Amino acid sequence: MLDLMDTPRVVIDLDIVEQNCRTMAESLARYHIAWRPHIKTHKSVLLAKKQQECGAKGITCAKIGEAEIMANAGFDDIYLAYPLIGQAKLTRYLALSRQVKRLRTLVNDLSAAEALGAAFAAEGREAQVLLEVDGRFGRGGVPLARFEAFARAAARIKGIQVVGAASFCGNSSHMANEADRRADAKIEAGDLLKAREILLACGLEASVLSSGSSVSSRYPECLAGITESRAGTCIFNDMTHVSLGTVPVSACAATVAATVVTLPEKGKAIIDAGSKTLSSDLCDRPGYGYVVEYPGIEIPRLSEEHGFLDLPDGLELQVGEVLHIIPNHICPVVNLTDSAICIQSGREPFVLPIDARGKNR
Repeated sequence: MLDLMDTPRVVIDLDIVEQNCRTMAESLARYHIAWRPHIKTHKSVLLAKKQQECGAKGITCAKIGEAEIMANAGFDDIYLAYPLIGQAKLTRYLALSRQVKRLRTLVNDLSAAEALGAAFAAEGREAQVLLEVDGRFGRGGVPLARFEAFARAAARIKGIQVVGAASFCGNSSHMANEADRRADAKIEAGDLLKAREILLACGLEASVLSSGSSVSSRYPECLAGITESRAGTCIFNDMTHVSLGTVPVSACAATVAATVVTLPEKGKAIIDAGSKTLSSDLCDRPGYGYVVEYPGIEIPRLSEEHGFLDLPDGLELQVGEVLHIIPNHICPVVNLTDSAICIQSGREPFVLPIDARGKNR
């Protein structure tokens, strides 16, 4: 019990988690879009299972290390949304493919596709792949202008089976205007539908069209036509999404509990959560997080193990007082801790291991 009370600590409200998951799965389903959540946000076996219970179909992983953890926990429908570069990755992916019933990855480079195909062909098998379309985010993918040539070249590679296309368009996460976000989501879906037509014209399968961030997936009607969304942050939400106006503060399921450790002067306080807990990510609102108990507090500065608070006029805190902070960006916060505390109505708090914490390879 003492460990549960110690800070800094990530605290997860499972009631809010379940509501967030059901909302996303159900809203996407109305437009015939499956939710394949990106588990890089929570990195937890228990939470991945809860997502499936709430209507998710399979999972998405960023790195093989995450996928290995999930496969060992029994997940058998995994999409690895990252290119496989180098023999070490190929060896691990081959082993994973023998364990997982449905395993897919993306390719956006012909030399990498050839290496992947050769590895599978040597065992008389084929790797199912999605060809990545440039999502206009500058993070990989083949521009539509070159996609047909890329698809035709990929079709000739022995050992791979093209089953569709994928993209990632994170631009909407930086758009303050809802009309702009909706328009961007339509472009996101439109690019994948164009890729589908190209694949079909090349005689390739196009049964999977995978895209969707937690922001664009708030507008599923704008994504109509894609087959699956990989929205990940939506399980918790954070101040990035609150500042955009896509969710209210009440939809944020994860906070950081931090203790006031010093009161250096009037109007100032120091907490025991710094950049190694809250991360150094910013968003469109000032500071490094939102203090639930006192929304008027600002966190203008962090050092590694200290958070510096500016208090509104008239507010006096006490040394030892515990505050709960909604981070700007929850994904790195979870990856910075070995475990979290889960709370839920009708049950005792418990420690949740972050099973894939640090699995960045």
